Amino acid sequence: MHNPLMLQQAGLVDEPVLQRLVKRYIEPWYGDQTLKVREWLEGKDGRTTYLYSVEDEIAAWLVLRPLVDEPVLHISSLCVVEKHRNKKIGAALLTFAANACIERERKFLSVTVAAENDYS
Repeated sequence: MHNPLMLQQAGLVDEPVLQRLVKRYIEPWYGDQTLKVREWLEGKDGRTTYLYSVEDEIAAWLVLRPLVDEPVLHISSLCVVEKHRNKKIGAALLTFAANACIERERKFLSVTVAAENDYS
């Protein structure tokens, strides 16, 4: 059975599209994130960036970072593009992160949620 949903590890080749999405969804609250996105894609501090696609279109991204000297895997960024919300993509990415936490032998998964994330 063909699965139209796909999660892949991102690389520098994905920078232009990810920069465009971050500019739309994150920069209005946090300002210029150009260097931060580059750090995600270069794997700074052990970060791993994943892109979630729906029919060859980026629907979401997830950035995971192991905390130094702590048994924690931190979700540095998780965003679902507006037109793909309410389709359980965020839940799928959280499940993926929880499984990555176990696979990386971390005891805890952490995330910080900003008040700006309230879209109601």
